[in-house]
Amino acid sequence: MNHPIRFFFLLLLTLWLINNKVSGQSYNLQGSAIALGNDCYRLTDQVQGENGTVWYTNKIDITTSFDIEFTMNFGSSDEFGADGMVFVLQSRGSNALGESGQGIGFKGFLPSLGIEFDTYQNKEEGDPEYDHIGVHRDGNISHLSLSSLSGPVQASQTSENIEDGQEHRVRISWIASRKVLEVYFDCGKRISMPLDMKSIFRDQTEVFWGFSGATGLYVNKQSVCLKKDIVSRSEVRICEGETVELLARLAPDDRYVWRPATGLSDPTIRNPKVRLSASQAYVVEHLDNCGLPVRDSILVNVDARPVLDLGDDRSACGTDSLQLRPERLSVGNGARYAWSNGDTTLTTTIYASGTYALTLQSGVCTVQDTVAISLLDVPQPPNPNYVPVVCLHQQPVRLTSQSTGAGLSYVWTHSGATGNSVEVDQRGRYELVVTNEAGCTTLEVFDVSDSCAVNLWIPDAFTPNADGQNDRLGLYVSESIDLRFWIYDRWGGVIFYTEDPTATWDGYHEGVLCPPDAYTWKVEYRTRRSPDAPFFAKRGVAWLIR
Repeated sequence: MNHPIRFFFLLLLTLWLINNKVSGQSYNLQGSAIALGNDCYRLTDQVQGENGTVWYTNKIDITTSFDIEFTMNFGSSDEFGADGMVFVLQSRGSNALGESGQGIGFKGFLPSLGIEFDTYQNKEEGDPEYDHIGVHRDGNISHLSLSSLSGPVQASQTSENIEDGQEHRVRISWIASRKVLEVYFDCGKRISMPLDMKSIFRDQTEVFWGFSGATGLYVNKQSVCLKKDIVSRSEVRICEGETVELLARLAPDDRYVWRPATGLSDPTIRNPKVRLSASQAYVVEHLDNCGLPVRDSILVNVDARPVLDLGDDRSACGTDSLQLRPERLSVGNGARYAWSNGDTTLTTTIYASGTYALTLQSGVCTVQDTVAISLLDVPQPPNPNYVPVVCLHQQPVRLTSQSTGAGLSYVWTHSGATGNSVEVDQRGRYELVVTNEAGCTTLEVFDVSDSCAVNLWIPDAFTPNADGQNDRLGLYVSESIDLRFWIYDRWGGVIFYTEDPTATWDGYHEGVLCPPDAYTWKVEYRTRRSPDAPFFAKRGVAWLIR
């Protein structure tokens, strides 16, 4: 190896040590494994005691069939070459690393299934003289143990030695429906055996998979080359109405047959596109690199597209907050919600005007809707819960709006009048609709009555000093009344009496100005609106001041 290439490998190894994952690849590397490029990975160099693993980042479902193709290079040292590589299914994770030497990097994985490609004879393990293939479980590579499930069989149909520096084509086929495992080496079927995966992995349905390799006292440069589509997807899930591209593994003659052809853009190409409204299973048939027929299946599951409608953009008057939720919603179980304000519940409360979005995820479907909400002020009456009572008192009265705000308009419901005030002369309930420039309204209500009590008032004091101000004591009354009005001195004597509501006392009695003092008064009255009603009485005190 020349120095620039050695530097390149050292750089790749340094990057791996930093990240423990090769950038741009779908595999995790452990131990002595490094990336060679083009999806090839060297598990061991020609160095004693090396141990490397390569794990695919996604688990594989062992309840469904899979068919995996790759190439292996076991190095070019035969007599002093060792120890081989193993295709591994295990549940320890993508950072797992087994034992080196004759453990081939597989020893120590429990539970596990390993297909070993052994290039060194360890007689104590029951190894034959030829390079061989065997199937083992639970990290035990001895052919003499109960963990040995199949083999050993000669790896190559044509040669006892596979440490020839050549790329050897390997195919692992798991037929779940028949519970059969098949192993092909250089296009020859070397193992076909019944297998109970469930018993090995204790009811686990998904496991990690990849490759291990190791050296001991004897060494070899051992590598494996994979492909991006090494595992054909047996299932894909899309949202109703979406388009998905199906992908078959690469066929050397580029000839494919997809069945059924329903919905496929072209059933004779490697990667047809399909758009479905309901789930559909497809099968693709082609030849592998050995000219053997391959039949892969893929199920396209279609999730129903959710219905999400937040309604039309709208305004809300007279509120500081508002609850938002979809006006129309149709969704399956396990839906997830994400509002643009951070809420993750179906209903959110907003406190300001703005445009709000709800993103809904159901299965693989994602839909979104937005709505613009304006929270608007309403015209403000002084007290929205107060209904004033207005009295006619035998004359028309004017009702006037008390609402404040910009750009107000008015409509009196009884007449259609559009001013902020109106004059009425009939008792009843009057309503005024007040609208601001934002279109928000408030309702003012007035009760007009013709049976209100008489509003009668007498001053507390007067000054009969002929200065023209407050010289006389009299009644102030809101309407026409029948009246009897008495004023008494401190001994209870009547010093003034009248039945005229307009009459006043000038402070004199029998021509003499009364002295300053407190004078008691009494009024009996009734409104002339009810001439048959009894008289009401009212008493008080007024001061004469000089």
